[in-house]
Amino acid sequence: MAKAERFEDLKVWQVARETARVVYDISGKGESRRDYALCDQMRRAAVSMMANTLGVHAVLVHGQELGAELQSHLYVALDQGYITREEFQRVYDQLDGWARQVAALITYLLGRETQRTPRTQPTQRTQRTQRTRNPMNPTNEVL
Repeated sequence: MAKAERFEDLKVWQVARETARVVYDISGKGESRRDYALCDQMRRAAVSMMANTLGVHAVLVHGQELGAELQSHLYVALDQGYITREEFQRVYDQLDGWARQVAALITYLLGRETQRTPRTQPTQRTQRTQRTRNPMNPTNEVL
């Protein structure tokens, strides 16, 4: 099996996308469209299949895939003709850029956190501060 670099490469996601396409198609026709609650629930469940697939992929493969859920939902909007290919691509690319920025920020912040060394002994300044006279500590014990 080839390694999936992006969620769109996953066969299971592709099947979920096709399922959503079919569910939207059948739920908008004939007698079924009269039952709005059922149609709405079917559509939500179909979209959730796509999103839940992303959750598993993101955790197991990348640790996280920022913005991927919205990117996945864009496919539903595109498939239903709610947005144009150009609109899809504009938002999709914007989410990719945003995800890269957030990932870089997380990496930076995690890097800063690992650079901090835990202090086992109080610094000289902390020791001086702790030894100053305190009316609530008449014996001047080190706190």
